[in-house]
Amino acid sequence: MANLEAEVAQIKDQLQRGAKPQNWLDRVVGSMSRYPEFREVLRLGRELRQADRPVDKE
Repeated sequence: MANLEAEVAQIKDQLQRGAKPQNWLDRVVGSMSRYPEFREVLRLGRELRQADRPVDKE
């Protein structure tokens, strides 16, 4: 409960100071670039999405 109260107090303080809320996307973009495995994850995901696409039968 103390953690929740501390977080609420922090949010109230930020609102009073007019602090802009952080954009979650700014924190995420590029955060995985230091992991070489991430490119492989992207490649596998792309292959999976392409395999699920319907094939044109002309």
